[in-house]
Amino acid sequence: MDRVTVSPGSPGRLVVRFPYSPEAVQKIRGVPGRWWHAEEKVWTVPDKPGMLERLAEAFAPAAVVTEAGAEVPPSAAPLLSRLRESIRVKHYSPRTESAYSSWAARFLTETTGKAVDELGPADVGRFLTRLATIENVSASTQNQALNALVFFFREVLGRELGMIDVAARAKRSTHLP
Repeated sequence: MDRVTVSPGSPGRLVVRFPYSPEAVQKIRGVPGRWWHAEEKVWTVPDKPGMLERLAEAFAPAAVVTEAGAEVPPSAAPLLSRLRESIRVKHYSPRTESAYSSWAARFLTETTGKAVDELGPADVGRFLTRLATIENVSASTQNQALNALVFFFREVLGRELGMIDVAARAKRSTHLP
């Protein structure tokens, strides 16, 4: 099996398509919340944070490709598992675990061409700048992504991130008292 395609489905669901094989069916059956739609002949899974990483783990070494073409690298699955484990050891909230895992997965997806050992502050800066300029995220969202990546580098990769040059910071909204 060379690739698994994931696309949006009905509200709250993702459609998962792959070439049929008994092994692939066994792998999708290991995903919680999966559902077979006999009429359309597709599988769906819940659309929740961390689902792409879970699919990447289940179908490794096959590539999991989203409808937009972003590929979650199979090599990211063990790193994301270690991230979740580190968060649980520190007794962080399950929502923090979900958010940090999603940000780390997005970062690893965008830096697919580089080895994890080569990733550094410049890559994080480019990622955060893209969030502010292209995706127009809020300042708090950009800060959450930054904190998730700092945690990822410190706890999973075992190194400090250092000084990050972010060319564009998301603008904080001004609230009148």
